Amino acid sequence: YISQTAFLFGIHHFTKALHEIEADPECEQLQPWLLASALFACTVAVLTDVQETYDLSYLVNKCVPTVPETSMLLFKRNYRENKVDLVGGGFSARRKTAIHIFVLFPKFLLAAGLLYVSFKFLVKSEENMDIILNA
Repeated sequence: YISQTAFLFGIHHFTKALHEIEADPECEQLQPWLLASALFACTVAVLTDVQETYDLSYLVNKCVPTVPETSMLLFKRNYRENKVDLVGGGFSARRKTAIHIFVLFPKFLLAAGLLYVSFKFLVKSEENMDIILNA
């Protein structure tokens, strides 16, 4: 809520400043609150993707059993306890390694690269409107 409040405050301050400088449309002052809240929003979005990558890694490592050969997961419904139990199947160690190398690691690298590029892009924005549109 703090970041949303800061973002709204920045937009309000930006709008107020636009009305004050209507006489000179070439002059625009960048708002630090607007930039800070945009950078925060960008960070939250990217860190959410990193959290999803961690969750996928946890599922592959801890929830799916490692078996000698990859086979379909088999579940059985337990009506007495009202839950579903895993009764067979799983991923081979080779498949788990491939998932980490070809799915999870690139996903994490893309998120880290996106964070760097988006920060660089937002910091080099020349107008407040660019910051608002690209946050």
